[in-house]
Amino acid sequence: MLDWLTEKKCTHIAMESTGVYWKAVWNILEGDFTLVLGNAKKIKNVPGRKTDVKDAAWIASLLRCGLIEPSFVPPVDIRDLRDLTRYRRKLQGQVTSEKNRIHKILQDANIKLTTYVSDLFGKSGLALLDAIVNGEVLDPDSVKGMVFTQLKKKVPELIEALNGRVRIYHRFMIRRHLEHMRQVEEHIEALQGEIDVY
Repeated sequence: MLDWLTEKKCTHIAMESTGVYWKAVWNILEGDFTLVLGNAKKIKNVPGRKTDVKDAAWIASLLRCGLIEPSFVPPVDIRDLRDLTRYRRKLQGQVTSEKNRIHKILQDANIKLTTYVSDLFGKSGLALLDAIVNGEVLDPDSVKGMVFTQLKKKVPELIEALNGRVRIYHRFMIRRHLEHMRQVEEHIEALQGEIDVY
């Protein structure tokens, strides 16, 4: 298509912004032609028998008459950055989902850690979760070695909060959720490194 348009000495090209389908064409033609991206609703043809050929002829007519209000298309580096930040947001949503699932399993196992640990996924909380997953015996000395700051003063309360009905099923599921959460967090960290380059 690029070769054909160049051969025909085309200088201006208009297209409508339907989903993401325009992007692949835009990426190939960008830099060689004056491109105009029109809002599909604003350049809609009159009702009737609709075909791609008729649509293309209609858009070409609007372009020749200067009747297409161009949509803003950011430069390629900004488009890439948008994709990266959108993907990061989706991954952050996955981390939140995994955390919520772990909270639900702890409730099911009668573990009331959140009563005393404000951030269950901080350093102390994760150490306690790993101990639960590994089936460790949680006595005052071992718990004191796992927690930090003000939580060291709450060891008796933590022991009581950890005294639930944890089954093998609970351990298995918490392990799966923790592993997935950590993998996704690694992906987020890699993405953040790429975002920081821009």
